[in-house]
Amino acid sequence: MSSNTSCADSQKSQTEQSVSVSIVQTDTIQTTTQTDLLTENEAIIQMLMEFYTKYITACSQLPTDIDAERLILEQFCTSALLDNLYHLSNPENPQWIDYDPFLNAQDCDLEMLKTLQINKDEQANIYNVTYQWNDYSITIRLSVVKTDNGYKIDAILR
Repeated sequence: MSSNTSCADSQKSQTEQSVSVSIVQTDTIQTTTQTDLLTENEAIIQMLMEFYTKYITACSQLPTDIDAERLILEQFCTSALLDNLYHLSNPENPQWIDYDPFLNAQDCDLEMLKTLQINKDEQANIYNVTYQWNDYSITIRLSVVKTDNGYKIDAILR
C-alpha cells in the first residue's frame, strides 16, 4: 500500500511541478513581450536620433557634400521613400518641393540639434521629430518600418 501511496504522491508531485513550470513560463513570455516593445521604441528613437545628427551635421557643411548626404539617406531610408524624394526634388516635376522634407525648412544649421526631440506618436510606427528654429517649433512626422537591415524611415507624413 505504501508503494501505491508513493506512486500517487509522485504523480501528484509531478503534476504540481508541471503547473508551476507552466506559470513561470507564461510570466516569462509576458515579461519578454513587454521588454521587446520598449526596446523596439528605444531602438527606433535611437536610429532617428542618429539619422538626424548625421544628416544635420552633413547638410550644414558648406560646400554641401551631396554624396555624403546621399549615403546617409540610403542608410536610414527605404528605397521607396528615396525614389519618392528624388522625384519630388526634380524641378521639372509639377509637385516639386524647394525645401528639405526631413527638416521642413530650406536651411540647415547645427543649432537645430540642440533642441532636437523625438517621441513616439499614438499611431503605430509613427514618430514625431521636433526642434526649435527661429522662434518656431517645427515637427516632422515619420513612418518607420522594420527591414532586414534594421529600422528605416519609410515615409514623411503631413
